This record gives sequence, C-alpha cells and structure tokens, in this order.
Amino acid sequence: MKGTVLYKRLANILETSPGFKNNGAAIASYLRHYSTQIMEAGQAFEDMYRQGDLVFWILDREINQILEKLKPNIFGQIFFKDESAFFKERIKDMMQVVDAFKSKVTDAIRAVRVADSIRDQTEKGLFRGIKIEAEKFVRLGTRNNEYRSKSNGNPPQSFPNEELIIDVENAKKHLEQAEEILDMLYRSGYGLNRLIIILNNYKNRLYDVDAELDDKITITKKQIEKLRKLLDNLKECHTKFLKRDEIEDNIDVTLDSKDEIDVHIKINEKTSEKISDSY
Repeated sequence: MKGTVLYKRLANILETSPGFKNNGAAIASYLRHYSTQIMEAGQAFEDMYRQGDLVFWILDREINQILEKLKPNIFGQIFFKDESAFFKERIKDMMQVVDAFKSKVTDAIRAVRVADSIRDQTEKGLFRGIKIEAEKFVRLGTRNNEYRSKSNGNPPQSFPNEELIIDVENAKKHLEQAEEILDMLYRSGYGLNRLIIILNNYKNRLYDVDAELDDKITITKKQIEKLRKLLDNLKECHTKFLKRDEIEDNIDVTLDSKDEIDVHIKINEKTSEKISDSY
C-alpha cells in the first residue's frame, strides 16, 4: 500500500536528519507503528475487493435463475407449488453470500477504525512537531552554526547545509502527502458504512421473499427485480469505493434514502463516541 512506503520514508528522514533532532526519533517510531496499521487496513480492503467480484457474480447468477423460473411455461403457469423449495434454496445461498461479504466489509471498517484511533491520539502533535521543526530549521538555518556547511574542518560557511535543506523540504513534501492519505482513510470509513447498510437492506429483502414462500404466497417478478436494483446499487457503491470517488453522491438506494443513511451513520458515530467516553 502506498501509504506504508510513504510513512516509512518520512520516518527515515525524521530519524536521521539533524533538522529534526529534537523529536524526530520519537515521531519516526510513531510513524512506523502507524504504517503497520495502514498496511493491515490495506490488506482488509484487498480481501473485500476480491470477495466483491465473486459476490456480485453469484448474486447475479441466483437472480437470473429465479427470474428464469418465473417465466410462464407452455401452460401459462409461473411455477408449481413444489418448486418453492428451489426459490428458498436460491434465497438461502444469497443470504450466505451476503453474510460472507458483509464480514469482509466489517473487517475493513474495524481496520480503518483502529488506524483512525491511533491517528487521533497524537496526530495534531505529530504534524505540529514536524512543521515547527521544519520551519525553525528554515528560519534559523542561515544563523545557526549546526545547520551551516563545514568543509575540511574549517569554520562553518555563511550558507546553510544543502543536504539538510533537502531533508527538510522532502519531509514537508511527504507530510503533505501523508495528510492526503489520512484524509482518504477517514473518508473511506463513510463509504464502508454505506456498503454495510446496503448489504443489510439486501438481506432484509431476501428475508421478506423467504417469509412469503413460507406463507405460500407467490413471489413476483417485481420483487426479484427489486433485488436486482439493490444489487446494482451495491455494485455501484463498491465500484465508486474502489475508484476512491465520493460514494455518497448520486447513488440511488432503493430501501433507504441518502438522508436516512446519513442520519443512521451519524447516530452510530455518536453511539461509538459515548461508548469510548465511558471507558
């Protein structure tokens, strides 16, 4: 994952450069620990991506099989009563697939939350420390002997050490990139929450169809087409997440509006905050 390389590179600069001698080693240690958490989040994302393609293929197949059964036969019948077992088996398979994919998304959410909690603990101090050290070095570099170039044991020259300046500039550049990765990681949590909500909606719809089969109520093509529509929404949400697009924009969720989902996520976030505060 790109972020792990970036954080390790930044850690090396901070640890070895005299330009960050006051707290560079401590910050570097933190960055390496945080890069490990980002790596774990990245691996959880990859598992989810791989699972997603298989999930959509299976759900498509099951829906197509159901729709095929719902076509009238030569006698004009939709399906015989003893074929309800066929539909229940298809519904059961889809529920299992949804649960398996949901567990992968949940793992990704958990990994993001762990990384995010570590970030929140010291993020402000971390970035403030790097910026202050860098600005101090640039500001004092031309007046501070330890930042001056030395040649053959001679006294410091009147110009700052070019290597140290490069270190500081590189650190500032990597810091900006690191901030972008942190922001992307934070936003990914919202997209993952939306995936979970759509998966829950999908499973609830499957339960509804299964219950109607138990009650000997004939399922309709319209009901299955709703499953297809919700599956299309799930695919779109997943695709946008992979492309790092804003998942909350322009996506039609059949069973919950965007506003309802936003409210649901905010309530969950507040609940999580209360739980954290209680410890």
